[in-house]
Amino acid sequence: MADNNAGETTSDHSKILKQVEFYFSDNNLPYDKFLWTESKKNDGWIPIKTIHSFKRMQIFQPFEEVVAALKESPQLLEVSEDGLQVRRKEEIKIPSPEEGKERLERTVYAKGFGEEKPTSQVEIEAYFGKFGEMNQVRMRRTDDGTFKSSVFAEFKNAEDAKKFVEQEKAVFEDNELLVMSKQAYVEMKSEQHNFADKNGRRKPRFNAFKQMKADEYKSKSRYGRGKGRGGNQRGRGGNKRRAEDEPASKKQRTDDTPEVEGTTETKDAEPKDAAPKEAEPKEATETKPETTESK
Repeated sequence: MADNNAGETTSDHSKILKQVEFYFSDNNLPYDKFLWTESKKNDGWIPIKTIHSFKRMQIFQPFEEVVAALKESPQLLEVSEDGLQVRRKEEIKIPSPEEGKERLERTVYAKGFGEEKPTSQVEIEAYFGKFGEMNQVRMRRTDDGTFKSSVFAEFKNAEDAKKFVEQEKAVFEDNELLVMSKQAYVEMKSEQHNFADKNGRRKPRFNAFKQMKADEYKSKSRYGRGKGRGGNQRGRGGNKRRAEDEPASKKQRTDDTPEVEGTTETKDAEPKDAAPKEAEPKEATETKPETTESK
């Protein structure tokens, strides 16, 4: 993040809160690899001193005022009792396809902002703010951190984004900008095959939502068949132990004890004093056989 005017400080609570709530917002946190990783270390808590060390936070002094401002967050944030850490009150949720589409419609691409200055982020945000309420303005950078002179700007509503793109001429500090919807930009670059490295592969940008979906899929794959369609059975028909034949201790373990990753309940040894298993009565073979999916 770019710094604001060097040497100037403020303790304005509204400005402090606006900046930190942006860091923890749905629009930033899932795409900020550092912050996302830090938030996963301690149940979502991140040291406020870590947040205060960011370049754009340096103008907010003293530290005690930063803590006081964060305690005023109406909905998004909460501060630990010792006043040293901050986190979101609610966890990030994976957006629905419809929400993703709406966000794309609210976002525009603009290029022509020149070389980066310490105040570029603030000035570009102020520029877009003239056209409507904004969710975020993300300065695009190369792999080495160099500003590309272009941004993705997300408006609060799609109508303002459309008006910005359709204006006759967009000018920033006497420089005419190239503007288009983000959807148009993505389609243009896809056609040009410029979303790839020299080997034809695109370097993926960090996206926590993809990671969350992958974890969710793994969880379903691991446990999804365990209690349905024979996934937790001991074979087919005649080999299946009936509930009434289960030892009492086994029933309680199955009902009340959470499954521990890496173990399998069905492999537990039988109690030492348990009687040898008897063959299933003949009528058990008349039960409806399991489907082949239970294999």
